[in-house]
Amino acid sequence: MNTSLDYSTSDRFIPLRRRSSDPISVPNVYPNALNVTCNDYCDNYKKNDSGVNYMQHLYKTSQYNNLLINKMFSSPRRVLYFSPKQRAAKVDVTSNWMKSEESWPVKARRKPLIGSPDLILDMPGIEASDTGRNQRVDWGATGFIAAIHRDSIYTHNPDTNWRIFIKSDEDLGDCIKWSPDGTQLAMSLKYGKIGVWDIRTEKIVHMSSNRLFQVSCMVYTSRQLITGDDNGVIQTWSHSLLLLKTIYGAHSNILNMKVSCNERYLATYGTGSKIKIWALPMCKEMFYIFPVNTTPLLALDWHPWKESLLAIGQPSKDSLCTLWNINHPEDIVIDEYSQHRPKIDCLAFNPISAELAISFWLTGQGEDQYSQNIVVQSSLNRIVDDMNFHTTRTPYLLWDKDGKRLASVGADENLAIWDFFGADNKEKCKKTLFPKKISILEKGTIR
Repeated sequence: MNTSLDYSTSDRFIPLRRRSSDPISVPNVYPNALNVTCNDYCDNYKKNDSGVNYMQHLYKTSQYNNLLINKMFSSPRRVLYFSPKQRAAKVDVTSNWMKSEESWPVKARRKPLIGSPDLILDMPGIEASDTGRNQRVDWGATGFIAAIHRDSIYTHNPDTNWRIFIKSDEDLGDCIKWSPDGTQLAMSLKYGKIGVWDIRTEKIVHMSSNRLFQVSCMVYTSRQLITGDDNGVIQTWSHSLLLLKTIYGAHSNILNMKVSCNERYLATYGTGSKIKIWALPMCKEMFYIFPVNTTPLLALDWHPWKESLLAIGQPSKDSLCTLWNINHPEDIVIDEYSQHRPKIDCLAFNPISAELAISFWLTGQGEDQYSQNIVVQSSLNRIVDDMNFHTTRTPYLLWDKDGKRLASVGADENLAIWDFFGADNKEKCKKTLFPKKISILEKGTIR
């Protein structure tokens, strides 16, 4: 016969009373992740309230409501115990992976982490283009942010506050790109020429010969520099600008190009909404698609470690973008967005978590009336964080070398640097809501 008084069994029918002094406790359950769809976000947060992190507000409100409900409507004290107390199942709070419906491999955050901008820089002369030509600003591996303004290039390191002014004897084009190690900067010049500037010597060390058409976009790999021009010609170069290959008739006009994570594929986009996939390093055409959406395509980006996944900046049903697995090119379907027809300015997969940062804008009642936002998605129809600072469209989203900070550059002529995974509490106390604006130029602003 069991004489233990730790608990009572159903066959004895003897109640076990708890001490009246035992407190009523609220179970310490790990907070549930937010589930905000793209449609919900566009419906509820159209207004551009600068400095308001909507996802932070929604998360804190949700947690407060849950805590209030638990306190107000907690279960009454138990008097009779006929069986051992059941313990709640443990929640693995150490896992960074969300087990919900992911559209791509992702290490998604369980709550919003992004606060106010860590640093704000003056960035004059930035415009939002409807052609997808957004290569006037780039952030290199050595920490320097380079930007074209008029006939010069200004570089600024936000960590060391070191600035370098680049003045070329040649007229500049509209395209710059840092090399993978961040020591050289490729730039388009007049007469279709290309120049490579070295940060160590602070001189242009390589120059190509004249070409018929202006370079419109360029991208580096570990062994090549790939360029596209206004006449649809793709050329591959060595890092010292030795011409390797020329491909004619790739597009009528090349607007954008991106290289996959393992440098096996190149995606290009040109006038006529055709997206082509090329096999590297020989740059051999594999296949192409014609998106059916009439919205102009402004952005492309590859997944940081799943090399076959390409995000396309055209909204589809219930989503701000379209995901294409090039291993199954026949499966892609791009539908008209069901409600708001948002327009995408930029896509940027985070290299660490594979969360997708998207800058988009919604048209209002008039063509000049619109609201813009920057959001972070963990799947095609799930928003987990947002950034709200710029008052106009945001054509640039740039990662630092570690992938922990994001720079957003808007047509309001501001560059904001965000701590993508949240700032340390100690550092947060030292920062103001909007830090003092610092000019990216060496001697004041040039407005």
